Amino acid sequence: MKLKPGKSITVTVTVSGSDGCNPEGVTVNAAIKTGEKRVTLDRESATTDENGQAAFTITAGRKKGNAKVAFTVEDGEGKVSKTFVIVQIRKKLF
Repeated sequence: MKLKPGKSITVTVTVSGSDGCNPEGVTVNAAIKTGEKRVTLDRESATTDENGQAAFTITAGRKKGNAKVAFTVEDGEGKVSKTFVIVQIRKKLF
């Protein structure tokens, strides 16, 4: 995804259970893996709602470049699932 400096975007993570349901009350963790000076997160963790979704806001700083944000969930058996979002901070969007 691409952002202009100072702009924000909401990323929604949907958790799916093994039976196809979207579980409520699951903790989703977020961490900036690269580009810590390029983006900020509004929170480090969020709990899924009744639709199995947790929302995070990513805000671009003033420095151009890329940032990588990881979202992780641990199931009841200790298995960790992880997904990444790459954010490109650009002066102009094409």
